[in-house]
Amino acid sequence: MRFAALLALLTPVAAATLGWMAAPVATAQPLSAGRPTPAAVQPSPPAPGSPQQVSESDQRLLVAMRKADVLVIPAGQQARQRAERAEIRELADHVATDQVGLDAELRALAGKLGVSVQNKADEEQLGQVAELSVLSGAAYDAAFTTLLRAAHGEVFPLIAEVRANTTNDAVRTFAKKAAGVIETQLDLVEGTGLVGDAEASSTRVPAIPVVAPLPPATSVPPPSTQIQAISAISVPAAVETDGGVNVGLVVAICVVEFAATLGLLRLLRSN
Repeated sequence: MRFAALLALLTPVAAATLGWMAAPVATAQPLSAGRPTPAAVQPSPPAPGSPQQVSESDQRLLVAMRKADVLVIPAGQQARQRAERAEIRELADHVATDQVGLDAELRALAGKLGVSVQNKADEEQLGQVAELSVLSGAAYDAAFTTLLRAAHGEVFPLIAEVRANTTNDAVRTFAKKAAGVIETQLDLVEGTGLVGDAEASSTRVPAIPVVAPLPPATSVPPPSTQIQAISAISVPAAVETDGGVNVGLVVAICVVEFAATLGLLRLLRSN
């Protein structure tokens, strides 16, 4: 009796102990079990004006300006030593300082935006610098200013377009600075007075000689005209008389002979 009562008392305690020991095993599940898996976070599109957004015209500007820089910077550095006039050397100083600094900003911006630009001068540009290097004096000054104006003239309209339309703040800031640098150089170029002379000499049209009017023709017609006039005289229809003499034919012959004689006399007098 005592054993049965003790067994009945220990049974609930043992059952509770076994249940507590088994509970961690049954509930050992991943922390995420039963919870919804969060969706993958997608990157938001770049906001307008952010550095990640580069338009096609932005890229064209960077490419075109770098192409001009690899030509005008070596030419400017050469002109600092080779130019004859002081104002041309001053212009070359601006190219060798301001343009070099602007080019460094251009390459840094292109690298940041992932735009591939020209690394060095191509064969055509090397040839232009070589042609410039064989000149001297006034010819060198004129050729350098013409080269610089042509290179800047190609990119200056593009700078204004990008500055007005780009949504990229970094590109707009660069375009604004580039416009100031290039406009200063163009003012110096035009102030030399050489570009107009060079362009005029290359596009000048030869003068057309003025031909004096011919004198009026003389009153005496040429012989061929006189002969045609004689042959054009109408001959009256032949009239036959009763005696068989063709009076109309005789009259016509006389008229033709008289006209021919008169024409020959006028011709002899004119000669």
